Amino acid sequence: MIKTYTGSCHCGKVRFEVDLDLDHVRICDCSLCRRRGALNHRVEDSCFRPLTPVEDLTLYQWHTMTAEDYFCPVCGILPFRRPRTAPHLWAINVRCLDGVDLESIPREFVHGSKLDLKYVVLKEDGQTPLKRHPTVFCRSTCDNAPTHTLKFSFIPRDTLET
Repeated sequence: MIKTYTGSCHCGKVRFEVDLDLDHVRICDCSLCRRRGALNHRVEDSCFRPLTPVEDLTLYQWHTMTAEDYFCPVCGILPFRRPRTAPHLWAINVRCLDGVDLESIPREFVHGSKLDLKYVVLKEDGQTPLKRHPTVFCRSTCDNAPTHTLKFSFIPRDTLET
């Protein structure tokens, strides 16, 4: 069931609202996520409302420079991010939401540590590389953001003509 949640960083400088069906959280084992211990849930743009301008946060990018990690410049908490594998979505740090019983939410494990740079995602035409590629399936939606499935292919990077 979709519900509106409020959330914030530790000091309260960063505030936001999000509409989501909190039926699961994602635990990623990539080098960044495993260090910060976030419990993430992905949502469409239309379900996320930052109450603090994103420009007021500290942006951290690394490796492929695709993911966008937003930190509070005062307390250092990361309340939300744009994930590398789905940069058109927001990954909400559920630990930053008010009134959530974290122990009652099912957990899904994601193996971000296994993402490999030697592969490139292609558009459906099978030829054109995508720099920012869509996720295969987005489970969390709100009324004005339908769930959708997108097809893409992986090919070894060294087979592309430069």
